[in-house]
Amino acid sequence: MLGAFNIGRPRCGPSARMSRRTNTVAATVEGRIDAMRVAVPLVRGQVWLRVNGVAVNGTFDDPADIRTLQGLRQQATPVRVGVLEGGPGGLRHFSWLNAGQDRGIPPRYYVDQRRRGWRGIGISLAVAAVAGAGASLLDLSSFAQVLLLVLALTVALVAVLLAGFSLYGLWDNRRHRAAILRSEALYRDLLRTPVRHVAPSAQASVSRPQGEGETLITDAAPEILLIRGALASLTHEARPSMRTTPSYGVYRFQVGARRFIMYVAENFGDVLPFLAEGDQVEVAAYAGHIAGAGPEQLVYGLRNREDGRVYVCHHYFRAAFTDIAPVGVGLRQRVPMLSLLAILLLVCWLVVVAVLSSSDSPSGRETAPELAVVTFVFLLAAWLCIALPLLILDTRWRMGRPTRRQRILERIYRALGLGTPFAPTAVIEEV
Repeated sequence: MLGAFNIGRPRCGPSARMSRRTNTVAATVEGRIDAMRVAVPLVRGQVWLRVNGVAVNGTFDDPADIRTLQGLRQQATPVRVGVLEGGPGGLRHFSWLNAGQDRGIPPRYYVDQRRRGWRGIGISLAVAAVAGAGASLLDLSSFAQVLLLVLALTVALVAVLLAGFSLYGLWDNRRHRAAILRSEALYRDLLRTPVRHVAPSAQASVSRPQGEGETLITDAAPEILLIRGALASLTHEARPSMRTTPSYGVYRFQVGARRFIMYVAENFGDVLPFLAEGDQVEVAAYAGHIAGAGPEQLVYGLRNREDGRVYVCHHYFRAAFTDIAPVGVGLRQRVPMLSLLAILLLVCWLVVVAVLSSSDSPSGRETAPELAVVTFVFLLAAWLCIALPLLILDTRWRMGRPTRRQRILERIYRALGLGTPFAPTAVIEEV
């Protein structure tokens, strides 16, 4: 049976149950919570734990659960943590916690998650059906009717997308169903079993050296400041872009005596950094000060030495600080960006086709195919105006003829010891 043992490492026994289609395994870890990081902003509920030397990641909807974890850590209470282990690098995801005396955090049961998922799908599809029915009733006799048609189709599209995301969540849970149910069974079986007092592991008791210092890189312009130390006074602010969503996030923090500001994209699907107060980091920033920006220095990239994640900033530099900015679209961001743009342009074309095909006049119906083709060619040309320059610039870059922005990005990679943008030595999360 899967269980905990004295050194706090999860293991699998003869009766361990694994998801049929994945390598996800239900396991338990016992020991004290010897380290805990809570990501900023707190509303996301992202937590990283180290239980007797074993790292566990979790996301919590209820802030009371996070307070429970913090209290157990402060009291050095022995705990038993259920985890789902699998994925790249053997990541362990929090499932439940038991600290004895009716203290703990129960699992989010598979049945409840499935019920919530299907309810969300039903609501989304109902909204899509209502919006689609409303669109079909419009006669398009005026410009206002056309605008209402576009609005109704947009609402229907968003609702269908939300239903699709909920369906994907159900499918993903289904893939890991065996491990999730096994973890729930472990929770029930071990609920009344006392948590053993486990001696701290060597990893938990040995402190990691905390190197600090700063280096000024002056081989070219702009000068880059590389600084190492602990994050302090960490805050997060979400801001709209052009007064509407999508939005971007602003992290402000201090390392040593210097204050920094870091801009990250927070559109749907973007990477969200995991930064917590006190994290040991390595920051590459613009060495100068930007007029009107106050005392804070602009961050180019950040390596979090707590979990090894590396963030390189791109999104905000597409239109801001262009004289000192790296490329605005990261190499890994380009395919998703161009794919999303192609989908949006295709939706626009389908709306135009729907409007043309619903014309009441015979001449309008006769010219509809030609207008549809012209519109398609125009939208395709618009997409190529974005895709081709990226392709040409990348080709020149690979041939050893980088632009000023590309050279700045290369220097940022060298400053953080990341290799080159085309051959990085670490997994880069472009924000």
